[in-house]
Amino acid sequence: MRKMKSKDMVKVVFSQYNVEIEVPKGISILEAAQRAGIGIRSVCGGKGYCGKCKVLVRGAVKHKLVDKSLLTKEDIARGYVLACLAKILGDVEVFIPPETALGKAKLLTHVLLSKITPEPYITKIYINDYLDLVKILTFYKVNDSLKHKIEYNIEKKKRSIAIVNSLSNRVIDVREDENLYDIAVDIGTTKIVVSLVNIATGEIIDVESEFNKQIMYGEYLVSRISYTIDKKEG
Repeated sequence: MRKMKSKDMVKVVFSQYNVEIEVPKGISILEAAQRAGIGIRSVCGGKGYCGKCKVLVRGAVKHKLVDKSLLTKEDIARGYVLACLAKILGDVEVFIPPETALGKAKLLTHVLLSKITPEPYITKIYINDYLDLVKILTFYKVNDSLKHKIEYNIEKKKRSIAIVNSLSNRVIDVREDENLYDIAVDIGTTKIVVSLVNIATGEIIDVESEFNKQIMYGEYLVSRISYTIDKKEG
């Protein structure tokens, strides 16, 4: 038997993303998009003052502008509303214009930085025989598993490379690979950038980025703080 939809729930379709979600009647289109994980620009954090969350809607909504200059008569006639002020009264279909949607963050492919000398606290030490092992055990903490791995490599006449954390004086790994990599993360208000870095040389191997998902709740930090205060689960 098909389950009947509650009268207190409505269906919202974001057709361009092929996403359909059921939400409580009366919430805003902006909040419905947030629940669906779809980004809509909202500088003011959903207060109705910035006009950045303009969307095209088909269906029953209650929409009252705070500032009537944010939408033209032509916009309203075509079905545009501000997502933060449009309360959903029934099933609706929403289209988010390109200027309103949050897409993939665009980054420069390179940056100009002054020459730096890396000073990593993660270093490597070569171990060829038992004398090297004794030195390692004398100056660093080594757990039994890694110690056995070194001993096995020595017996097989294979060189081990101990990866050492100089801050804790601890061997954190044993491997045969020469290269040491790490990630550097820049958490910004607009986007999050992750770089794969060669620890020894400081060379940036690759860069990837994505919008900071908190931007859906306001582009300004104050708007996000307001969201956490105003919303029960903010």
